[in-house]
Amino acid sequence: MARNATTSAFRPAPALPAAPDEQRTRPVAASEHDLLTLARALVGQLDPDAVVPLLRRRRVMPAGIGPTCAALLCQLLGRGSVIALARKGAWRAQDSLVEGGEEVARGRLWQKRPAPALRFGPATMRLLRHLAGEPQGKKAKGFSLPKKTTLELGDELMLYLACELLRRAGYGEVLSSWPAVRNSALCWLGHVDLLVGAGEKKRPSEAALAAFHPRWVEGAGATILEALGPELARRWLTVERGKGRIVQAQPLAALGEAQDALLCALSDAADRAGRRDLLGFVLEAGAALLGPRPTARLFIAGLTQAAQSGAHLAERQAAARGAGALLRGLSAFAVWIEEARQVRFFDDDYESAQLLLARWAPYGNDRHEHAEMLLRELGSLQTLARDDEAAGTSTE
Repeated sequence: MARNATTSAFRPAPALPAAPDEQRTRPVAASEHDLLTLARALVGQLDPDAVVPLLRRRRVMPAGIGPTCAALLCQLLGRGSVIALARKGAWRAQDSLVEGGEEVARGRLWQKRPAPALRFGPATMRLLRHLAGEPQGKKAKGFSLPKKTTLELGDELMLYLACELLRRAGYGEVLSSWPAVRNSALCWLGHVDLLVGAGEKKRPSEAALAAFHPRWVEGAGATILEALGPELARRWLTVERGKGRIVQAQPLAALGEAQDALLCALSDAADRAGRRDLLGFVLEAGAALLGPRPTARLFIAGLTQAAQSGAHLAERQAAARGAGALLRGLSAFAVWIEEARQVRFFDDDYESAQLLLARWAPYGNDRHEHAEMLLRELGSLQTLARDDEAAGTSTE
């Protein structure tokens, strides 16, 4: 790749051809070393703490990169992204549906389907240059892409991994001002708590939601989403357990609205593609969340402080309802389970129905009944009144 060709598409590269030692160890420029270091951090080969100094400083980046750096980036991103997906969840031996929904694939992900041959276009180079050149922080410049930029699957995966890197490095607050991230359905799904903003930015755009089908429920996109399932379950569980610490009504309501939009769009897309199993992360998060039989206060404890600060009852009602977004997602999955229970042994989709029932089992009817009870409580004025009374405030 020539130094002035910053927008050439990346593709996973084969092993570099044999070369003399002095060619294989040819040095790269300092700015190129930074790009390679950040790429290693994105795919999980370096701890986020190792790149914090790079994320803090400003560097004037040259117009392009040399062929040695380009070849190394191709190898690093192509191979590193597949290894990253394997670590996040592709290692699990778990049955899944085949597109169309009537057949079941068994085994670990790479045994069921080939590892995705990801491509990385100009957006990935722009992302790396932004991370290497712009200091991150509260006043950081948002990362955007030209309007006509086409995002490859690899590019969007890198955006997702960049969100994770910045979150773990302590710069997660900058992401809500990144247009490129806010336009990504995958980034919203994994980092909804960081992307929720105010006003028109409080939920994913219609374009981002529409991208779930077919991009993330068919082909390589579905493989990526399946690999990320365990991580998505942990992320959504963390968000749910943190809702009670949100002490303002509007942010809690906005978070719930964004979650509702994401789960509705993904459920519709997965249903159309015959990949209902891709919502398995919702069941995993729900099973862990509801196992201890939490009360409604887990979700709305902070609204008591909102009442003390003068938030109107209608605002707190909207927030309490929003707090139940994951529970509503579980209720939607329960509808699929009822359909699966009606499938008979000699029906064509019997095997896929049994797979969904097996996914449901760890969550189970007891947790589902508790989730329905919590939803009723979150929608009740009496719940807010009890919290106000316990805190010595009055419901308006």
